[in-house]
Amino acid sequence: MNRYFNSAEQHNDDAYVADYSELTKQERGVEIMYEEPNDIHTFHLSNPNHHPYWAINLEKSPALFRGESNCECMFTSIRNDHGTKKWALFVELKYCKEKNIRENSAYAIHQLVNTQRIIKEHNYIDKHYKIFLNISIPDHSHKEPFTSFIWTPDDIKQMQDQLGVIILGYNQVIILTPTNIKLPRTEI
Repeated sequence: MNRYFNSAEQHNDDAYVADYSELTKQERGVEIMYEEPNDIHTFHLSNPNHHPYWAINLEKSPALFRGESNCECMFTSIRNDHGTKKWALFVELKYCKEKNIRENSAYAIHQLVNTQRIIKEHNYIDKHYKIFLNISIPDHSHKEPFTSFIWTPDDIKQMQDQLGVIILGYNQVIILTPTNIKLPRTEI
């Protein structure tokens, strides 16, 4: 990934993604951090087994998108064991009022689909990747999954089949193995 993106960094710890654009009136933007900040809610990529991965801040690659809408960042596994697929996780964050979750989720999926299309067109990822598109709305974890605000489970399945991706709507995702990610368990 570092051949394609100047901002690509290898890591093996947890990552936290925040978009400071609105909070700082554009003085700061998307940031991928490796310690949880205390001034803003974030998307959390949990990595309890310290599997290596690439973290790519897509905001730092505006020329790639030529004015087209894109998501905040992408994470990809570095290695694949025994020839199985790697994973690529695209993340779009939305900071909004609760009443705007539906509208923001719908636009987020547009940004995610568009980003993964452009990345695939440039051959940065290929058929050897299992692709996850994740909508994160950090201020409203109690409303997860955010996809349920705009689609039924059948609609999501149909979109996933059509696009060849897995659609998520969570503020935390866990790196399970070098070849797979999973959602955290929810307490009932």
